[in-house]
Amino acid sequence: MFNQVVFSFPVPGKEWELQQLLEERVRALQASGRRATLMRKVLYNSPMFVNATRFDNLEAYEKFRQQNASDPKFRELVSRLSSLSRMPASVRLYQVLVAPKGGGHAGRYYHRATCSPLPGKEREMRTVLEEWVRSYQSQRPQFRLFRALFAEEGPSFVIGDGYQTLTEFENLLDKRPASAYEAVARVEALSRVSMVQDLYEVLVAPS
Repeated sequence: MFNQVVFSFPVPGKEWELQQLLEERVRALQASGRRATLMRKVLYNSPMFVNATRFDNLEAYEKFRQQNASDPKFRELVSRLSSLSRMPASVRLYQVLVAPKGGGHAGRYYHRATCSPLPGKEREMRTVLEEWVRSYQSQRPQFRLFRALFAEEGPSFVIGDGYQTLTEFENLLDKRPASAYEAVARVEALSRVSMVQDLYEVLVAPS
């Protein structure tokens, strides 16, 4: 499976308008049978929205792109989104390495951690992360792992987890097992930069 993830950056004062337009887009994708979601970054220097759409394979993704390219309504949508954005949207493609259990609904909040391996350490980091995520899913079924494809900034992996409340996240921090800290230490030793963590609020949950 693969996820296209689009990061959108609103013009100051236009956050609500951009959010409404993105919500319409995501709900239209869901109505057409796509598994899509929309999130808003909770803590930030500047606001950001994230729209993720899932595909079973790259053939399905290619057809999706072709349909958009030939759809005048999509081109009109892109123009409207651009007028509300302070910079072009950033589009990323991720391969699902370890899928969440139980359908993959993140809950109200989504915690995202990006890990960037040292040159030559991509395979080793992937092994460590896959072992960690799979072993931790018995406690956190929503734990998941992705790999960025065709990223101009270099290879990276993303760990995701979902929470219904921030209190749930706080309780997890207090009860995190020693194995989790050990896994983080192993990942950091293989990283070219420190792990980057972000928190998002789910605005439109996947259907």
